Amino acid sequence: MKLVKQEVQAVPLPAIDGAAEELRDKLAMAAMSIKVITDNASNLAARNAAVAIRSHIRDVEAERQRLTKPLLAGQKMLIQLANDHLQPLQGELDRLERLAADYLQAEARRVERERADQDKRLAGLLQERLDLEHQATVAASSVTTEAELAKAIEAEQIAKEAAWAVQTAIAQPLARMDKARGQQLRTVLCWECTDIVALYKARPDLCKITPSAACILDSCVPEMPVPGLKLWWETRSTFSTR
Repeated sequence: MKLVKQEVQAVPLPAIDGAAEELRDKLAMAAMSIKVITDNASNLAARNAAVAIRSHIRDVEAERQRLTKPLLAGQKMLIQLANDHLQPLQGELDRLERLAADYLQAEARRVERERADQDKRLAGLLQERLDLEHQATVAASSVTTEAELAKAIEAEQIAKEAAWAVQTAIAQPLARMDKARGQQLRTVLCWECTDIVALYKARPDLCKITPSAACILDSCVPEMPVPGLKLWWETRSTFSTR
């Protein structure tokens, strides 16, 4: 199936430009050559190396954002295009599956009723066979005349017919559901969070909580401890690219 009129061109596998690789290696070597800062000259060298690294990091991040912006925009556009295209079908699919589920549930109830009726009928035939076999046994044990013999033979024949009726009932196929090929009835879990705080208190394992670095840096200090959070001050010397 073709979704869009104009095929999206695949992006060739990107590779780092050779000049960028060379510049990165040069900056790394310059930084690694500084083992210790003991005077203003070595401090200035460290400053120059750090400023060059920061400048390269800034340029690389800006270039990455420039390159990925059209890709992300294209991805979002395709996702929205596909969602808009499928929206009416998804609604109809959900409706049809709900209707089919109602039908299969009704079929399951029908099968349950019919099987219960079959079991009840079979139980009645079994009891009838036992009663007739008992009557035939009693009739055969008390035969003294030709009339009684005839009755005993008749009772035995009736008992055989009852036994045959039981076998016929057992051989009857059980009631079964009528459904389309590949159709299944299954129960799926649906959910909606109505109170995230209550949910977390009751089952924290059902929630995903991650610390917000921006909020921590903006509102926390070591002098005001926060449970579950380790805070400390660390002195660093930074070199501005300005």
